Amino acid sequence: MKTLAITLTMVLMISMVLSVSAQNRHFAGKPSSDIIAQLTTGVTGGGHGALSTANIGYRYSKITTSIGAIFQNDYFSISGITASGQYEVKGSNHIDLYFNFTTNYLKEAYLSKDLNKALHKSDFAKEAFQGIKEYEKFNTLEMFAGFGILINMSEHMALNAGIGIGGHTSHITNTDYRRAGSISRLDNAAALQLSVGVQFSTDFKKGF
Repeated sequence: MKTLAITLTMVLMISMVLSVSAQNRHFAGKPSSDIIAQLTTGVTGGGHGALSTANIGYRYSKITTSIGAIFQNDYFSISGITASGQYEVKGSNHIDLYFNFTTNYLKEAYLSKDLNKALHKSDFAKEAFQGIKEYEKFNTLEMFAGFGILINMSEHMALNAGIGIGGHTSHITNTDYRRAGSISRLDNAAALQLSVGVQFSTDFKKGF
C-alpha cells in the first residue's frame, strides 16, 4: 500500500506540473502516424512489486498499439511480456487524454521483496538467501483497462501517467501451494495499475 500511495502521488504531481509546463512549448505538431518507443515504471496489484517495461509500438491517427518486455525492479530481471492498446479521446499538440487496455504476462516471477518478507518467517528468508529454500514463483496474467494523460514535450518526446483497474490470475510453479510454510495468496483477485513513463516517437517521412 505504501508503494501504491507513493506512485499515485507521483502520477498526480507529474501530471499537474508537466501539463502546465507543456503549454509554453511550441512545436510543429504530431504526425498522422509514427513509430514509438516507451519506457515506463509502475506497480500493479499482482504482488510482484515495481515493474518496468520497454515497449516498441506503432501509432496511426488516434490508435496506438505496442508490445514489450517486463522487468521486475526488485530482482533486476526480465520476467515477462506486455501488450497494450491506446485510443486518444481528446488531444492537442501539447496534451492527449486516452483510454488504454494493457495485458501483462509474468513467467516464474517472484513476489516483491517486501511482500516475501511480510509473508514468510525470518528463518525462511534466511534459508532462501542461503539457497536452502526458494521463494515461490508464479505465472501471472494481468489485465487492466483505464485512462491516462500524455504530455507532449516536443515533436519526438512525451511523458505519460496512467491508471487502470482490472485483475490478475496466478499459478504457482515451483512448490506445492498447500505445503507447510507456503504463503497464503489469492490465485485470482481484482487489482489496480499505476504507471508513469516517457515516450519517444519518429515519423520516418520526416526523421528525427
